[in-house]
Amino acid sequence: GFAEDYGAVALGFARLAGAIGDAEWLRRARTLLAQALELFAADDGGFHDTAADAEVLFARPRDVSDNPTPSGTSALIAALRLAGLLADDSGLIEAADLAAGTLRGILEQAPRFAGSALVDVLVADEARTGLRPAVAVVIGEPLGKDARATWRMAPMGTAVLAGPAGTEGFAHHFDDRTETGVYVCRGTTCFPPTSDLSDLRTALWSRVT
Repeated sequence: GFAEDYGAVALGFARLAGAIGDAEWLRRARTLLAQALELFAADDGGFHDTAADAEVLFARPRDVSDNPTPSGTSALIAALRLAGLLADDSGLIEAADLAAGTLRGILEQAPRFAGSALVDVLVADEARTGLRPAVAVVIGEPLGKDARATWRMAPMGTAVLAGPAGTEGFAHHFDDRTETGVYVCRGTTCFPPTSDLSDLRTALWSRVT
């Protein structure tokens, strides 16, 4: 497979893990990403499109432009960041931020082909100022009202995780969280659990570190 295949599938696994609260899908996402980091890594922290063990070419292709679907680099960055947030794995998050730096050129040269790249770079830039993406943990029915509202309102880059109290396999995200509602944390700031749409919107969009 190519970098975009690994990135798209790993991102799908990570999103499914968050949507239904099943850590097995997060484990699969992390397994794919570990392989991708070995197969596609470039010296500058970005990614090649073809794997290191693929047929030897005159030059390994590396196209970071986004078309109807994200480039391989953008797909891998999104998957690394989401899986890292869900698993509280700083290594994956740092790999995503480092790779995002290789996308600045496409923003300047061909912004029409940098839709996903723009999000990747903005999230990485904010992280450098201390403004990490929010993690929203929904205690309750994974596909229930609170979860659907959170998915609709969350800014891009937010990690949304839903499941009943006591769900395991997602680092500390369900620890000591028993009250039904949505717990939103960004960096070291956490908001009280809520099911009120106005309060939820405020928590999701608050720019605190």
